[in-house]
Amino acid sequence: MFRLNPDIRNTTLHYAKLFTVGLPMSLGAIAGTVTVFVCLPWYYWPIGLSFCLVAVLVVWYSVAPFIAYLYYRVKYYESTAKILSQSGCSVYQGALGAGKSSLGGYSIVTIAQNLFVQLVTDYHTMAVHVDEWTAANDTVNLERFEEVSAAYAYYMSHPDRVPCLFSNIPITVDGRKSSALTVDHLTQKKRLPAYTAVFIDELSFFIDKWLFNTRNDDTDSLAVLFRFFRHFFGNGCRLIATEQDSGNALKDLRRVMVSNEYILEQETVLGPRFLSRRLERKRRKLVKWALRPKKHKRITRAFVDKYKALERYVKSIGFRRYRYVSIGNTEHDFASHAVVTVYAPAALNFYYYNRTFERLYKQRNAGAISASVFASDTVSPKVKRLRAPATK
Repeated sequence: MFRLNPDIRNTTLHYAKLFTVGLPMSLGAIAGTVTVFVCLPWYYWPIGLSFCLVAVLVVWYSVAPFIAYLYYRVKYYESTAKILSQSGCSVYQGALGAGKSSLGGYSIVTIAQNLFVQLVTDYHTMAVHVDEWTAANDTVNLERFEEVSAAYAYYMSHPDRVPCLFSNIPITVDGRKSSALTVDHLTQKKRLPAYTAVFIDELSFFIDKWLFNTRNDDTDSLAVLFRFFRHFFGNGCRLIATEQDSGNALKDLRRVMVSNEYILEQETVLGPRFLSRRLERKRRKLVKWALRPKKHKRITRAFVDKYKALERYVKSIGFRRYRYVSIGNTEHDFASHAVVTVYAPAALNFYYYNRTFERLYKQRNAGAISASVFASDTVSPKVKRLRAPATK
């Protein structure tokens, strides 16, 4: 039975419907145009021009978007293959809103899903040989199977966890959350399963860059884990960290990174134009009703549910385009610095709350909101300033 890729299902159905309706209409309009100009007298040509205009509009709004969808679909699968072809540790850096967390999260979840398939395959293909390995006292293969079976047992005994994924922030995939990554996992005090992808959001907050002044077993174990990550957990395993500036990462980690990707921008392509306009009209209507007391009662639960459903649907159609520059290792840069473009579905394969660190704000629930209004168009000379202590 044919099954659509769930990540781009809504995009596929939306543009396939447009194409299904638009293709016969455009062919009919083209046939009408040719018939009028070839078979009828010149005074019927205005009708032919009308047919021609209809054909152009239908092709522009239905056939052309479907062709664009096919193009972006190919690019999406090429991007997925590129993501899965890499191993080791990387930092995604960039300005706020550039897309480093969404691209990093999408990449790591895609990798984790692939690793789980590989883990299940390797476990069952190795399990049938355990008896002969035991009889032959083949300790090498038995040790490798123990590593695989330990990872398999962990993920199978925790069905509420996202398989093959550890993260320092909550990541949700199909109702399951990632296993929580701690510093003890990185300093090798707690065991990470093989076949595991790791995501660290805001790396310098999790691991202080100034630790390079304090060399001890923890920092050495940390650097070794980053250096040999693929060796420790398997080919295809990735550790992806995000940071606004990779220079804020601990130097011992920077020098062993496979690459540092500077995310330039993210944008949505092939979004549904008509549905987006419809959503915007509903949003304006909601705001209009909310600001007029007599119409406020029109904002019912049914209206809100329909509005949110349309919003989710619109956001699930199209692709995300990310552009980044790979600047290699911060200590030894041998990268080409070429701009790389990758594509992901508009509806990402995971959910994360984009205000994960909101509770670090000290005044979040610290009483009433207070502020004064400006007394004039100039700033008071008595304005409070935060200044460094005076030096002698």
